Amino acid sequence: MNAKREVLGAWGDDNRQTSKLKKLIRPLLVVMALCGCYNFSDIVYINVGHKKNVKTVLSATFRMVYLLIMFVVCIKYGVAIHYVSSEYKLFAVECFLVNISIVTFFVACFKMTNRRYGNLEKSFKTWEDDIVPEFMAMELRCQDSMIEARTKLVVIAAFVITVINVAAVAVLVEIYPELAWIHLFPLPYTTWTNIGFILLIFMICTVFIVTQAYTVVLSRTLTILFKILSEKLEQDICSNGSKIPPNFQRLRLLHLKLTKLVVELDKDLGWFYAANFGYGTGLGVFTLYQITKITMDTHLLIVVVVWLLSSLAVIGIAATFAALLHDAVSLIRRKHIDISV
Repeated sequence: MNAKREVLGAWGDDNRQTSKLKKLIRPLLVVMALCGCYNFSDIVYINVGHKKNVKTVLSATFRMVYLLIMFVVCIKYGVAIHYVSSEYKLFAVECFLVNISIVTFFVACFKMTNRRYGNLEKSFKTWEDDIVPEFMAMELRCQDSMIEARTKLVVIAAFVITVINVAAVAVLVEIYPELAWIHLFPLPYTTWTNIGFILLIFMICTVFIVTQAYTVVLSRTLTILFKILSEKLEQDICSNGSKIPPNFQRLRLLHLKLTKLVVELDKDLGWFYAANFGYGTGLGVFTLYQITKITMDTHLLIVVVVWLLSSLAVIGIAATFAALLHDAVSLIRRKHIDISV
């Protein structure tokens, strides 16, 4: 009885929320909304009937303006390639490629959060209707405090990395005033344009880094659930004399529901992973080409090497968390084979 109360406490009803997964990762969704990657109107609840209220219109307007700014910045760097001196042409090309990747991630966020073409809200609904009730019925306690704590940790880490990147670019422009022309083109270098440039870099960095945080949080959250389910199966097998437990079919059905949730999210996450591997590999190779092709002083070389390592880190993070999730999904299947043998 106490265990059941503990479970109900973990999954307790909340009239202000229709999706507990949305509640657990709320800090991330708030940050995503602030950088235009998520709808403000969807943070607290799901709008039944897709009603067009003031909050929805304002959120859509804010996101469209944000996307327009990113698109204009991308065009600006593309045009600057034609006018920049040969010494910094490769640097301008890399800036252009980075901004193309940012626009790609932003468009992927629009697709992800669209109620017709996206799957994020559908996944929240699947979690609430299929996953939570079954976990409660089987008295499985989801480690909600761990999910919330790790989500906050990822958000804090994303903010710190963003600030470091913005500071590094700002210092680079101060050390090399000639690079300011590439970033500020076609505006002159003044105090106000410099402030505007730093704000734009901050906007660009948040879009890129927050989308990475989004894939990490969701992948890690689903990995935790699959591990809980696997541990439950292992515990029941041990208590049943290493034989198939009576509730095996129910556990298997819950595993299928979780797998369905992964499939739904992967319809969106797949775009982010593809962009990570595609742009990460392309930018890494291009950055390495710059290092071998251009003679740089120590400061500029350090920055370029950091960009190279960042490209490799993006690929590594995407591959690692995707692999961990895949391993957790297949773990219960391996246990099934073991007990079947």
